[in-house]
Amino acid sequence: MEAIMGVNTALITIYDLSKIVNPHLRIDNVRLLIKEGGKSGLWTNPDGLPKFLENIF
Repeated sequence: MEAIMGVNTALITIYDLSKIVNPHLRIDNVRLLIKEGGKSGLWTNPDGLPKFLENIF
């Protein structure tokens, strides 16, 4: 949860700084791909991982 909030905060900041140049800026497709720790251990998104992450995890 903390990682998702951190990413959203960073994206809101980028949007706020970029809206002067492009007021129709759109940021979407933010999703959790991998989570490690907690009760479930390693969790990966059931929709799969992007190709650049498949070799790492």
